[in-house]
Amino acid sequence: MGLLRPGGRFCGQLFGDRDTWAAEGVTCFSRPQVDALLSGLSVETLDEEEQDSQDALGNPKHWHVFHVVARKGD
Repeated sequence: MGLLRPGGRFCGQLFGDRDTWAAEGVTCFSRPQVDALLSGLSVETLDEEEQDSQDALGNPKHWHVFHVVARKGD
């Protein structure tokens, strides 16, 4: 988050370590790792979502995603 300007916001999703794609080499994070990435930022939203569903091709998939909005101080 070092490239974020003062007052700027990061808004995005991070895959969690229990996501199906974690075993396929996709970069995924545990909750402590997410907290560490966001340290020094003011976290406005941090929602953790887990559900069994399917991917865009209709294959079964376990989703584990962190939805984040965080602001860098002035």
